[in-house]
Amino acid sequence: MSVDVEAAVATILSVDDLDERALVIHRLERSLHSEGGTRQTAARAVWREEIDSRVDQILSGQVELVDADETYHLLSAELADMDR
Repeated sequence: MSVDVEAAVATILSVDDLDERALVIHRLERSLHSEGGTRQTAARAVWREEIDSRVDQILSGQVELVDADETYHLLSAELADMDR
């Protein structure tokens, strides 16, 4: 099957929603790291899967990122409540 690479790139770039475009790009990038070529170590492959899963969750909106300062504030408040 022959694919017109320029047409494929143009189609992807025409996607207005940046999150959707990022998801397509992420999946294309992930395809470069498949088991087809050189062998990865088992640990590296597992970490790659975990990273891919987390990126997919972020891009799909399944999880919400929280600023580090806000996270520290929330944890400090929880720890203070535990001390009482």
